[in-house]
Amino acid sequence: MKFLLFIILSFPLTYFHSQSNISGTIANDSQVGLSAVLIMNMNSGQQTISDQNGQFTIKVYDGDWLRFVRKDYERVSIK
Repeated sequence: MKFLLFIILSFPLTYFHSQSNISGTIANDSQVGLSAVLIMNMNSGQQTISDQNGQFTIKVYDGDWLRFVRKDYERVSIK
């Protein structure tokens, strides 16, 4: 099973005190953007899917867990 190696998130490394949008790019070990990755906010239930370049945006609150899932790849969760 492959592993989602690169998850690059574009948001400040500060605590969220309110709802924020975060954006990022998901790539394989060759740094090629991965499309059709399901990104789930495990706290709110919100979901989105990465585009053809591996890019995504999702709403989060402080302390939310995000899970990244794609067929034939290992699931990854981050807080």
